[in-house]
Amino acid sequence: MYLYNTTFVIDESEVDWWADWMRRSYMPTIFEMVPNVNNEIYKVEGNAQTAGSLTFSCQWRCYTLQELGEVERYDKALSKNLMDQKGEKCLTFSTMMKGVEL
Repeated sequence: MYLYNTTFVIDESEVDWWADWMRRSYMPTIFEMVPNVNNEIYKVEGNAQTAGSLTFSCQWRCYTLQELGEVERYDKALSKNLMDQKGEKCLTFSTMMKGVEL
């Protein structure tokens, strides 16, 4: 299993707009293009927050390396679009991970 995580650091004034964008654009696009993935979104709590903003983790669970690559491709395009629209008020960075057994 693979995990693709995108962290969103959203200015408090943009959280409602961002949540709507996630529901309207980001999530439907990825689900349409990569239908077998699973998604979870978390709000980061505690000291990890940046003053004046909220941080969210959007996690895509992928079963194949091909799905991981597709999620990455669409996430990068959508995240670029978000940052082009909102600049530093909506920042993102992503991480790809592979599950391991210990």
